[in-house]
Amino acid sequence: MIRRLTVRDYLLFGAATLELGRGFNVLSGETGAGKSLLIDAINLLAGGRVDWDSVPRRAYLEMVLEGDRDMEASLRDLGIPYDGEVVVRRTLNPATRRSRILINDMQVSASTVRRLLEGKIFVGSQFSHMAVDDPHFQTEVLDRFTGIDLGRYPSLYAEYVAKKERMRRLESRLNELREREDYLRFQLEEVRRLGLREGEEEDLLRRREELEESIRAQEWSGRFREVYPSVREAIASLLRDAPERFRGRLRDILDTLTDIALEVPEEWEDLQEEFDRINARLYEIGRLKSKFRTDFAGLLKLETSLEEELKAIGEMEEEVERLRSELILLEEEMGRLADSIDAERRRYLKDFAAYIGENLKALGFEYVKTSVRLEPSDFHVRGKSLVRILISTIPDVPPQELAHLSGGELARTALVLFSTGASHFRTLILDEIDVGVSPSVASRIGSLLKALSSDVQIIAITHQASTASYADRHFVVERLSPAEATVREVRGEERWRELARMMGVSDPDLARATLETTKNRTL
Repeated sequence: MIRRLTVRDYLLFGAATLELGRGFNVLSGETGAGKSLLIDAINLLAGGRVDWDSVPRRAYLEMVLEGDRDMEASLRDLGIPYDGEVVVRRTLNPATRRSRILINDMQVSASTVRRLLEGKIFVGSQFSHMAVDDPHFQTEVLDRFTGIDLGRYPSLYAEYVAKKERMRRLESRLNELREREDYLRFQLEEVRRLGLREGEEEDLLRRREELEESIRAQEWSGRFREVYPSVREAIASLLRDAPERFRGRLRDILDTLTDIALEVPEEWEDLQEEFDRINARLYEIGRLKSKFRTDFAGLLKLETSLEEELKAIGEMEEEVERLRSELILLEEEMGRLADSIDAERRRYLKDFAAYIGENLKALGFEYVKTSVRLEPSDFHVRGKSLVRILISTIPDVPPQELAHLSGGELARTALVLFSTGASHFRTLILDEIDVGVSPSVASRIGSLLKALSSDVQIIAITHQASTASYADRHFVVERLSPAEATVREVRGEERWRELARMMGVSDPDLARATLETTKNRTL
């Protein structure tokens, strides 16, 4: 329920506040005074699209809603604080063509507001055939009108939807894996072919260092053996005629060379072959590390990961088949229940069509013809068929879908459907629902709105005093100048003066007597 609407610097309104109540709220005023602008403001606060060409200056809009458990749960899921009420604020900046929306002082997107208020506020000026002409809505209207018990069907359908969604996700993932299966197997074979073992890379690097040192020693010993004979002979030649003071040191050199020669093996094992094998192994490991953008530990895990992915294909295939079998069983059980529900619905189709026709006739559709039929459909939340309401308001024209009705006809049809108690909405906002009807029909509309307002909040714009006379709260929108309007609540004698103005009379007492007579006739 909307408790309060505030607008500042919004089109014709410099500052305006409506303290709305439960029950039936009505807005009246001269044509062009700006009544519909207030409804437009509510629509914008509910996440509606901004027509920037019609916004001349920065504007501020605010709507205070009475909270409930569903609203509280939704807000907490969004991380928005909640203390019993919901305050929606929206600022409009035409210079930048940007708007900012806050719920309880937390900024949100327009789509978030729309989702939050969906099914709670019905803005009648935005009548779309999607809202009233939706066969799902019409099916629920019939079920609620007749009190049809859906039994276990809704819980089975919820299970069915959950399993179908689970299967959809599994099949999507399975298709992705199947597309990659050959590549996954190729990758796994590539990793397996190396036969990696824990710590292998460290061992290879350490052994390569050892081999590099041994190979350098081998190369040096080869060069030593090549030069040793000539060096020894040269030093021995020098020793034969060397001065006495150098002889001792030359003998030491010869002894050292002899010791080294004895230590250097004449033949070395072939180390280069092992060194080349290690380098080739490290190259293959490095290539895979680069290809998979990981380290050696990652390569070891990759093999397990690839095995798990390939194993998952088989497991997913098994689960998909299991879900498919379960869905078949569910469809069979749901089908039996849906057939029973449809049989019950068929019993009431004529009575329901008659109810709609009688109420529309009472609301001014003199030549109305109605028909209600049941059409097969896919499984949905209420069964496997959908109700289709057909109406004609023109003589000799057969009943047609509601999309063929005019805006006013559609509005009154929606009112009749809401009067069955099928409305989810907490607030119904109706813009000139009684346009072009006689005072007696307007009185019936007012009576219907009054009855409906015991369950939902009604906010209606009207030019008909016969409709407005049923309201619990009455607000008048007045044009103060071509560029300025205001709104105020009227009570007591001031309200009767406004009702007299709406009737085109100057005497409030005459208006009171006339409206009371009309009400008595209506009742």
